[in-house]
Amino acid sequence: MPPDPNAAEIPDEWVKELAASGALCQVCGGVHLVSMDQLILVTQTNRLTGAELPWCTCPRCPDCGPWKDTASATAERLLRERREKQPR
Repeated sequence: MPPDPNAAEIPDEWVKELAASGALCQVCGGVHLVSMDQLILVTQTNRLTGAELPWCTCPRCPDCGPWKDTASATAERLLRERREKQPR
């Protein structure tokens, strides 16, 4: 999917922090899903900036492992619940 031209930019210092922590995939550039901390960080960044940080999309990623599917499902649920709670 092409990037949204209207999306907010992620501050460079945040990207550097993610990269330094090993959270960014060296292959696809997405955020590894290896812990609830990573999920919270990405969700908070999305909420605070309006930017959408991409998840790691590498099949069978050795860093994400099976946690990726669980985290992805959890993230979708949290985002859906947040949208449902927001006033229209």
